[in-house]
Amino acid sequence: CHRHRSRRSWTPLRPPARRQPPVADAKPAPGGRNRILGAPRIRSRQPEYVGVDGGVADPSLRRRPVIDDKQGALALYEEMLGLDRTMVASDAANAQWKRNMSISLNRVGDGKLALGDTAGALADYEEGLALRRSLAEADKTAQRQQDVALNLEKIGDLKRGAGDFEGALKVYEEMLTIGRDVAATDAAKDQWKRNLAINLSKVGDARAAAKD
Repeated sequence: CHRHRSRRSWTPLRPPARRQPPVADAKPAPGGRNRILGAPRIRSRQPEYVGVDGGVADPSLRRRPVIDDKQGALALYEEMLGLDRTMVASDAANAQWKRNMSISLNRVGDGKLALGDTAGALADYEEGLALRRSLAEADKTAQRQQDVALNLEKIGDLKRGAGDFEGALKVYEEMLTIGRDVAATDAAKDQWKRNLAINLSKVGDARAAAKD
């Protein structure tokens, strides 16, 4: 006779359950340990995202698209310019307020240029240039001269971008003359030398483009 073997019911083995780490309490107990079972304080392994100001920022900010609101920026620059115009009108002899107004004019011009309004941008740059020329006449310092050169550069860049290479060259050459004078009067300052090098490069590029 055949021997009957008893069959045992087979149960698949299950992997051991993973031990869940203790949940950190919101307020650690004295001694730097959490209140739950005396577990050590749990720290995230993920590095925190540090903002540009040194503070901890939301990591999701890295995934948010940058809003390019050129029209909104222009509106703010124009509001700023309106305030500067009011201040200059109340005290026309205040040189700092005039310089602030020239800065606002440049920013409004930049905003218009970003929206394709080259004529409007040129008008703002030229108004700012007139202000800076008057300030440089009254105060013949290197910084005042450099302010004039900066506006000349903006006007030259705009004209060159619009295809007016002859007009750009004329403006750049005046800018270069100022750059040479400033560098000669204060030869120890490296910034003036760097500015002069940029001026030379722009004049050279404009001359090459004007001949083509």
